[in-house]
Amino acid sequence: MAPRHTVLFVDDEKSILRSLKRLLHRENYDILLAQSGNEGLDLLSKHDVDLVVSDMRMPEMDGTTFLKIVHKLYPNTIRLILTGYAERKAVQHAFSEADFHELIPKPWDDDELKVILRESLSQISDQEERRHGLYSIIDKDEQLPTLPGTYLAVQKALEEASDSSIDSIAKIIIQNPPIAARILQIANSAFFGQRREIETVSNAIFVLGLEMIRNLVLSISGIRLMRPVNLPNLNLEAFWQHSLACGAISRYIARETGGKKESQETAMLAGTLHDMGKLVLAKYAETRYRSVLRATIERQADVVEIERELLGTDHLLIGGYLAEWWNLPSTIVEAVQYHYEPAMAKTAPQLAHQVHLADILTHRLEIGSSGPGLPPDLAPSTTRALGISVTDIARFEKDLQNGYYTN
Repeated sequence: MAPRHTVLFVDDEKSILRSLKRLLHRENYDILLAQSGNEGLDLLSKHDVDLVVSDMRMPEMDGTTFLKIVHKLYPNTIRLILTGYAERKAVQHAFSEADFHELIPKPWDDDELKVILRESLSQISDQEERRHGLYSIIDKDEQLPTLPGTYLAVQKALEEASDSSIDSIAKIIIQNPPIAARILQIANSAFFGQRREIETVSNAIFVLGLEMIRNLVLSISGIRLMRPVNLPNLNLEAFWQHSLACGAISRYIARETGGKKESQETAMLAGTLHDMGKLVLAKYAETRYRSVLRATIERQADVVEIERELLGTDHLLIGGYLAEWWNLPSTIVEAVQYHYEPAMAKTAPQLAHQVHLADILTHRLEIGSSGPGLPPDLAPSTTRALGISVTDIARFEKDLQNGYYTN
């Protein structure tokens, strides 16, 4: 039997609350109702609430303010907001602060609302089951590799001197020739559109910037560190090309949806690391993962579906585990862990949606390969979360086909 969840609705209009309660009375929910943000906070302090739905426009405390407080006090509670069309642009910025996970249009479609609630709540139980599967792959006491040494050296140099010179960072990178070569390859790739060939690591750092170089060093050295011995259906060079493309496209999407420079660089890192869980599985469960890849090809299926069936977990959760082990920001951890189910991200859902869409576009553009399996379907909430339309996605795809990653 599915677990019973507690859902809180907050709206200053009694008629709206009555309609919601009537609509959902047959669902397996304990429903709480509040007519103000303060009343909602009082109920949250007394009940273990799984999901909150708040109206946007309310007197005294509006929906975004209320959900900002909920996010701070109860970060594991799923947060949705009801909003009319005219209000949507006004609340888009709150996505970047992770104050809520999804917009529900008002007036809502009854069936659509039920689906949104069911999917959001069902994923909580699914994640718990997959976490048990994770420990059958990686024992709780087993030590994953620590952060790569070259990355730590670059990080230390950047932290110890606010005016770290390009030459000092270049000297660290040059000590690891494979990483230096890969950075030069990236700097000269179509993703960054340089008209002149970049011939030195120092020039690459100057062109790409210190923050991007730091993130690239982590991505490159991390993938090298976790590379499997030999899996015929997982080509490491193609995997790298897919990962880098997803990172570059995540950065492009972050820019196109109004993200600042820092947000764009975070999106680049999250996108590049999004499939690292596959390498962990290939390294720590090589024989079992061979079976997963073989079954994925034979059944022409989604690799995540086969992973869950044969391993009891998936590369999404494993990748998030690795990012957490490396003490990366929770925004990165969740973007990696939820790039198939971005609405589940609690810390920064917008970033998870950016990586989710970037992964889909990378598959459509057939850049590299992360191994066999069908690409993920576009999550219904992604267009709402990013404030874009299907037409915008088509424009993104056309831009990327023409190489417009950095304009």
